[in-house]
Amino acid sequence: MSFNEGYNKSELLAIIESEKFKEIFIKNNIFNVLIFGSLYTEEFNEESDVDIAVIAQNKIPFKTEINITLELEKLLGRDVDFIDINDENINNIIKIEALNSKKIIINDELLNNAIEKYDRLYKENREFWDILDREVLGNE
Repeated sequence: MSFNEGYNKSELLAIIESEKFKEIFIKNNIFNVLIFGSLYTEEFNEESDVDIAVIAQNKIPFKTEINITLELEKLLGRDVDFIDINDENINNIIKIEALNSKKIIINDELLNNAIEKYDRLYKENREFWDILDREVLGNE
């Protein structure tokens, strides 16, 4: 699905900072929202999706997740990759990447708890992550 309604990067960033964007999460009792991925890098282009991670009190029901994703895609005019940090089916590497994001849109104490949990997981398995990064992802 490619929308490309013409929103450039700065317009997308303005939408993400808007109350309309935040309200999508707040009305669904989601008070921790992070943007990660290419949006804040030079790699972002007209085909890029927007990567959004959330932390709610509990895992978000699938139907709610789909409805939020569709609402976000309509607002942003492009594909959204929606990650629920509480979803055990999401790879921990993706969770760590999202939690290392420096762009926090909304947050409460659940975010700090998740950051501590996955920071500890990363540190306890540092050798594994280094091997994965080097051998699988090809990073030196």
